[in-house]
Amino acid sequence: MEISSAVTMGLAAGTYLFLFCIISYYTNNLLFRKNVGEIGMFISFGKPLYKYYLKNGIKISFGYVPLGSYITFKTHELPVPVSVDDAEAAYNKRRIKILNLVVLAVIVLALFTASYIIGYDPVKIFKDILSIEYRLITQKLLYKDLASAVFDRYEMYGKYFFLCFVLVVQFIISLVLVFVLSLWDYLGLILGILLLIAYFKYNLAFFIFPVNFYIDSLLTLVISGFIYFLLLRFFIK
Repeated sequence: MEISSAVTMGLAAGTYLFLFCIISYYTNNLLFRKNVGEIGMFISFGKPLYKYYLKNGIKISFGYVPLGSYITFKTHELPVPVSVDDAEAAYNKRRIKILNLVVLAVIVLALFTASYIIGYDPVKIFKDILSIEYRLITQKLLYKDLASAVFDRYEMYGKYFFLCFVLVVQFIISLVLVFVLSLWDYLGLILGILLLIAYFKYNLAFFIFPVNFYIDSLLTLVISGFIYFLLLRFFIK
């Protein structure tokens, strides 16, 4: 795939993560009061790469693993006085689940509304993308034949609209998985094992693009992500 496609995907991913922070923050304010402790773009284990504090005391962090965005809560606020750590953790987990569902609903609504306004059927595009991805993973559609299949969609929907739609579909799938996996602590481990078994048993292909496509997308995502990270100070009040 050409570099322009990788750049488009990287910019769209950075924009999505930025909007995820803002939607989650204001949804939390509306539903649970103002008790956010930290907002982060990208994941970090331990200290983030860079951070700053807003006037309201919220820490904005920039991590080093560009896998997603997050918000965390201050740990001393509960609806009733509870001193047990497990109860507080359970309360915060419940809020995260609700926020994920709200963000998912907003993203789906915005995506489908934009598609209808432009004049496309989003359900048809959604099914089309899932069909192509399934055929790629199961190697019923080879990479050498992918270009013609994608070009046909470029002609129907426009290149940049289709690429952005593809990316948002992946985030929707990711949010659904996060919600489902949060229902049981061991569900993620079981799913990982099943995917590993299926990978070897059915000869699945999870990474089908050239390495340079992933590198270009990652570089664009990191650059755009850092710019959005700095912009958060103007959108989080």
